[in-house]
This record gives sequence, structure tokens and C-alpha cells, in this order.
Amino acid sequence: AFGGVVNAATITVAGAGTVTFAGNVVATTALDFGSTDGVASIAANRSLTGVVTSTNNKGTLTFGTTTANMTLANTTIGTSAADDLLAVNIVVTDADLGDSTGVTATMGGNIFAATVTATATAATDGEGDGDTVAFSGTVGADTLALVGAGNFTFADTVTAATAVTVAGDATLTVAANKGIVGAVQGVNNLGTLTFATTTASTTLASTLVGQATNDELKAVNITATDADLTDGVGVVATMGGNIWATTVNATATVATDADGDGDTVAFSGTVIGTTLNLDGAGKFTFADTVTAATVISGDSTLTFAAQKNIVCVFASVH
Repeated sequence: AFGGVVNAATITVAGAGTVTFAGNVVATTALDFGSTDGVASIAANRSLTGVVTSTNNKGTLTFGTTTANMTLANTTIGTSAADDLLAVNIVVTDADLGDSTGVTATMGGNIFAATVTATATAATDGEGDGDTVAFSGTVGADTLALVGAGNFTFADTVTAATAVTVAGDATLTVAANKGIVGAVQGVNNLGTLTFATTTASTTLASTLVGQATNDELKAVNITATDADLTDGVGVVATMGGNIWATTVNATATVATDADGDGDTVAFSGTVIGTTLNLDGAGKFTFADTVTAATVISGDSTLTFAAQKNIVCVFASVH
């Protein structure tokens, strides 16, 4: 147990036990787990400066519950998918829900770990209180487990070989032109997944979003907007698998012109939900059946693959 700040070139966590850090940790070369399965536990509202290294799924890094805005780790955790940590654990909880200031715990670099568990306890309210876990780099994991009703923001691509699991009514926001590689699993109409406006052709989700009619997400939001309407290249935002969500909102802003500029949202699998809202003047393509009340709110073009259709209570045009 270290009672104060630890500042060293290399900090080695050896053995299978737990090393606790009561103060900030600075490792100018690395905090290294090597090939042993130890635990490094950093106290609440304390930070780690420096890379974290390990060998082949070894080592657990846990941050105590964050109650103030701060960067928990300033750079890379884990080296690669082959040399990842066993687990990384993050919790943020706004200790004062009456001060109109939310709490954000920021992970400053790429993360490679078999399991990443992040908890953002409370949703942001109308006054700005609430919790956010912000991932500034890529996340590469077998499982990314998101817990709580708060916010999770992703500045880069998320890769989850097993799944991204959403266990509460959280809000997930993925940065523009970034995507999720792996399934997203919700629980009983909880969780909102928003992809920031896509301005370059991108596969936003590689496979399933939601997992069944009774384990769907609450909402999925997709927007495609061609940032350059003079280059003769359109923008396609692709959803690569089946989608189960109570509400799917998709916007293809601009119609395709004679030069090929314009916007398309492409659904590669089935879309199953209560409502599918289609907005804008662009294109929507469907490779499989849609089962949802479909509301068309712009002068868009819908194209269905052969022998596929809309199965819904009604479809209306506004």
C-alpha cells in the first residue's frame, strides 16, 4: 500500500496480490503488470500518468469512484489486443446532485483489456448534474460493460469481440465517422445509442444492435450529412446488422445529385421496433424486412431489397 504520490520511471506490479495507491501515480516509462495477474487499485479522485503494459490478458486496473471532474488515465492502457490487461474498472458518481455541475471521468488514451467495466451512475438532469465516462481513444475489449443511467462518450472506434453490454438506461454517443465493431446488447427497452453526424462513408455498427424484441435498446440515432457537396462523392452511413430498438431515428440530410453527392443511410439487416423515423431528403436502403411503424418526414427515397418489405401498423408522411 502506497500512502502518497508515487513517481517513478517504471512501476512494476508483480505477483497475484493487490497494490493500492492512495495518491496520484506517475510512471514516466510504464506501470507494468508483466506476465503476473496482479491488481492495481488507485484511490478515488486520483490519477495515473503514463502507459500501462502487460502480457497476454494479465493485470487488473481499478480506479476508485470518481466524484470530481478529472482525467483518470492520460494515455494508453494495454499495448495491443494480444498484450491486453485482464480488466479495467471505472466508476463515476456525482456526489452533489444539487450543484448543477456534472462529473466526467476521462480515459485519455487507447484501452486494451479483456473486460472494460464502466459505471456512470446518474443521468444528466436539466440542471447539468449527472455522470459521464469519456473515452478519448479506441477501446479494444472482449466485453465492454456499461452500467448505470449516465453518459458514455467515445471519441474513437469501439471494438468488442463479445459485446458491448448496456445494463442501464444509459446514453452512448459515438463521435462522427467512428463506429462500433461488435454486437451491442441492451436490456428491456433501456439505453440510447447515438452516432454523431456522419460526414464520410462509415460502417457505424458492424453487426447486431439490440438482441431481441424484449431486450431491445430504447433508441438508436443515425445522421448522415455530406460535408462536401462539390466533390462528386456521397456519404453512406451503414448499419451492418439487425437492429432491435423501440425507436430508430435516421436522417439522410441531402438528396443525391447528378454528380453523386448526397446522403444515404443503409440498413444491412432487419429493423425491428415500435417506430422507425426517417427524416431528410436523402436515401434509405433496406437489405431486409422492417417491422415498425414507419414515419417519413422528408422527400426521401426508400429502397428495399428484393422480396423485402415493411411490416407495420401504419406508415405516414409528414
